[in-house]
Amino acid sequence: MLPAALQSAQDSPSQPPTLTEEVLPPKKLVHLVASTKKEEIQVPSLATYYTNPTTTQYNHWFQCVCVLKFDIEIGSVIDSIYPPNILHPREEKDLTSLAFPESNSLQQTEGVLQYTFRLRHFSKLSLNATAPSEHGFSFGYTLFSQQRDPSSKRGFTQRAVVIISDMHPQIEFFYRLVGIVGSKVLDAQTGVMDVLRQVYDTVALTWPQRPLAGAKYNSLNVFGYMLELEMPPSEGMYERKQGSAAKVVEGGAGAAEEKEEQKVMVVKRVSNQDEEEGEPTKQIFVTVSKEEQKVANNNHKYQLDAEEASNQNQGFELTSYLSKQYSFSSAALFGDLLIQKRGGGLTGQSVYLLWPLWELAMTETPLMIVGEDPSECSHSVLTLMSLLAPLRPVQTVDYRPYITLYEGDTKEFSQRCKGGVGLGNTVLGVSNPYLVQYVGGQVNPPAILHLERAHFHEKKYQCPKDMELTSKCVKSFNGKLPKEVLHALVLSQKPLDTQKSTLVLKPSKIALRHLNLDKSIEESLAINNWILRQHFKEMTEVFLRAFDPYLRINFAVRGTGDPIQIKYNLTKAFKEKEFLESPGGPGTKENAFCRIYMNGNKDKTMRLYKRFVNTTIFRKWLNDKKKEIAEQELAALQQRQPQK
Repeated sequence: MLPAALQSAQDSPSQPPTLTEEVLPPKKLVHLVASTKKEEIQVPSLATYYTNPTTTQYNHWFQCVCVLKFDIEIGSVIDSIYPPNILHPREEKDLTSLAFPESNSLQQTEGVLQYTFRLRHFSKLSLNATAPSEHGFSFGYTLFSQQRDPSSKRGFTQRAVVIISDMHPQIEFFYRLVGIVGSKVLDAQTGVMDVLRQVYDTVALTWPQRPLAGAKYNSLNVFGYMLELEMPPSEGMYERKQGSAAKVVEGGAGAAEEKEEQKVMVVKRVSNQDEEEGEPTKQIFVTVSKEEQKVANNNHKYQLDAEEASNQNQGFELTSYLSKQYSFSSAALFGDLLIQKRGGGLTGQSVYLLWPLWELAMTETPLMIVGEDPSECSHSVLTLMSLLAPLRPVQTVDYRPYITLYEGDTKEFSQRCKGGVGLGNTVLGVSNPYLVQYVGGQVNPPAILHLERAHFHEKKYQCPKDMELTSKCVKSFNGKLPKEVLHALVLSQKPLDTQKSTLVLKPSKIALRHLNLDKSIEESLAINNWILRQHFKEMTEVFLRAFDPYLRINFAVRGTGDPIQIKYNLTKAFKEKEFLESPGGPGTKENAFCRIYMNGNKDKTMRLYKRFVNTTIFRKWLNDKKKEIAEQELAALQQRQPQK
């Protein structure tokens, strides 16, 4: 509380009070008033978005939408942003760095790119001061456009539209949303801020106030386009750090249902009059091909009864049927992404690299993925994160789908490597090859996956993604990777084709032979996506089955009825030495993973498990499973007790 005389001085500054014993000297009075006002000033940041008193309308779908342009003299700058004054200066600097490609991504003069990056919230703590889970992040869904402009000195203009959101599982959904917003922004000669304000207010006022876990939304209207979306379960809906202000709301339509259904994302034009069958859809800015647009949603469950199917045309029947037969759980993290993306990424014979990448991710080996452009490297990083389902590596790994040289954390990554510590549990996507030397360093270098064609020119190799995967290649595959594929992966600063590999897992012949290799069938992308995702999901589940003895209930402890004993001692404590030497452990042929996926090689299986049990992802998974079992038993115990 301020002194009474001081309070009166603030209420009527034109009439200074008479100095008495209760009144402070004038200099101290001015200092106290100034410091009081200074404390009221709150620096904006994404970390304080939901607690910022200046925000008039909170938007739980995305935090802001912005337009950036490239200026020849000063570089990339934020042209418009809504809501204004929401980003910290550090966040603005990082945004301007991440919103534009570092490489010459567009070989032609005109074109668009869509990609994703993670933007770290401003914090007084440095990146290396604490664990990645203690930092807050938001995703930047980006539409980069390059268009001819005779009035420009460079002959073209570059602009980017970015939606900042912490709803990270909805990659394809936000790609479509930013495509709609981008088409409006790029078509508008003036009034860009009005477009941003309109889309922000439309989503905040007309869409559900907060997306519910497991809910379905069939009419999300923006600029006359209708988006349909099914939300995943509550776990991992947001990218906010532990203990943040915004919590996930449980429940909603279909939240209690566990059966797998398709997450459908549709973009169509709604006219003021009644819709007519066959009305053409307005073109929006997306980077995928027409074939990929038709099958982009086929990796989710889509139910279509016979009566409804009979009313559709033959082409739609085929796509819907394949969507139903070859689908993947909507609960899978980044499960809406196609593994084999047209035009780049893990296509062609680079699909062989999925198994080494799975092993690197399971053992938390630091990794850098170098792509031709931000779209390729960001897609590859997110795909890698999704291969470990049902594990959720995003809770323990610091993964960046795309970083640049001038992004704020790049320097800290470099200092970590040069200090001899190494990158740690980190996966980075880059399009600038210089970052391999700048960040990787010479001490404890990370593994590097090269997808850019320039890496293979030195030895005159063909890039694996340009090498067609034919039925002949699959039938003759004997577990030995082609030299071009080995050259793509660098461990300890040496390509695998020049050294003996330390990796133990080989591609599955069964999974490869089930792939649809007919490029003329556009639905093959959806079919292969389901086959590969299902294979890696089953392989991960079989791998984790070896830890079942440590998740079984001790009925002696259960019979005590003691909540403390049940909470902490209900399951067997894990001991690494005991696990590795157990009769049915990884070093024996009784282990299902060793028998099915390792061809009975006990030594290699033992090495893989030994590396896995020393990772943070294993410790978190095991602790979460033990906690879940204990909570279920405590709830059952409470129900059995008579009510007083």
